Amino acid sequence: MTQPNQVCLDPDIARAIEAALRANVSGNLALDRYHAALAEILSASRQWCSEADHAIAEKIAAAIREKGIAGVLTKARVCKGTVQLLGIVPTMQAHRAISAIARETPGVTDVRDQLICLNPASGAYMPCCD
Repeated sequence: MTQPNQVCLDPDIARAIEAALRANVSGNLALDRYHAALAEILSASRQWCSEADHAIAEKIAAAIREKGIAGVLTKARVCKGTVQLLGIVPTMQAHRAISAIARETPGVTDVRDQLICLNPASGAYMPCCD
């Protein structure tokens, strides 16, 4: 079932978009990181280790929606209870909230945070660091 604000792509189209994003290297670090994050989100949507891992990822996504965290484009890839957070967040506050959601989700054994966020001073996207 499609959730509100969820886009469903044909798998072949998703792979083509992912390949184009990975191949597009502009030399602009912020733009290249943004494209890489989008490609990872497309890739993560097709990869699950088990149904239990898929259920964990769905719980994380639902909790992010329920908290109403605005302006996020994220995906949680889960394998054997280890969550890999991928995507783009607009603020450090959003980053902390998403990271906490993942860590507090039942069944999660570890969280690997690969989110990038917008630096308000420069307008560039960068790895999130507290």
